[in-house]
Amino acid sequence: MVFHLHGLTPLSVPQPRVFSCALVTRKNNERLNMKTSAPVEIPPLVTQAIVPEFIRLPRVGTECPFTGLKRSKLNELILPNTQNAGHPKVKSFVLRRRGSKTGVRLVDYRSLADYIRAHPQEG
Repeated sequence: MVFHLHGLTPLSVPQPRVFSCALVTRKNNERLNMKTSAPVEIPPLVTQAIVPEFIRLPRVGTECPFTGLKRSKLNELILPNTQNAGHPKVKSFVLRRRGSKTGVRLVDYRSLADYIRAHPQEG
């Protein structure tokens, strides 16, 4: 064989592509049709409710995703005012940088949940 036509050498001749395919044999067919004897168990998505330690106040005009209370009602419960005689019913904390006037107010969720449970709806 001479491959010196057009500058091609035996090493530079393109080789045909080879495609492999699985043979359907009895062994392969048995492996593909294998079934499990044990039922498949799917674990539950949530095993227990996630309870936060602190929550932020919801934005103005929206409700708290955990309690359904609006921002104004939460402010009545966490800030000293005339309705609670200067003693808030629910604990809250303010995180702010030194010298800053504003910060992030966090509500103690356990304190809020205890207050809600202590005041069931009557009637």
